[in-house]
Amino acid sequence: MKAIRTYYLGATNFKGSRVKATDEDGHSVTLSCAKSSHNNHQDAAVALARKMHWSGTLIGGELLKCMVWVWSLKSESVRV
Repeated sequence: MKAIRTYYLGATNFKGSRVKATDEDGHSVTLSCAKSSHNNHQDAAVALARKMHWSGTLIGGELLKCMVWVWSLKSESVRV
């Protein structure tokens, strides 16, 4: 199974704030920010997992400038 990295893209003159989710193979999804910071990252990771037809339970952790999402069996994580 793949890991997903999510990171914040600041607003420009043409687009509002967004969060981008990517995997190591270059697949990606970009979503507009609409909620709290953590929820935006979570939504982007779930959107990429669904796009790639991956299923399971995701759990996220913060790094310096991004979040990383991996699959886990923990019940308190997000179900895809």
